[in-house]
Amino acid sequence: DIFKRYALEHPAIEHEAKERDLEAWQLVQRSFEKLKKHRKTPAGLNIWTCLVKGPRKSKQLRGYLLTEPTDVFSEVPYDNPVISLADLADKEASE
Repeated sequence: DIFKRYALEHPAIEHEAKERDLEAWQLVQRSFEKLKKHRKTPAGLNIWTCLVKGPRKSKQLRGYLLTEPTDVFSEVPYDNPVISLADLADKEASE
């Protein structure tokens, strides 16, 4: 989890988190969400569910969708053809 890793690499966050009765990673996650650099789901949730369909297995993966990927990446990564948003996959399956 990226927020846990960030909190481990920045131990000073632990003190502020304890003052707010939070885990350090929760403070980092909430701070990220307050930046509003991500898209919300149609249901208003912060975390999106994606389907990963490989040759043998299918799994789910959850995370944020960035509104502007260049805020994090110097170059926008290519779309991964085996990953799709669960909402879109459900909609296409029902059509």
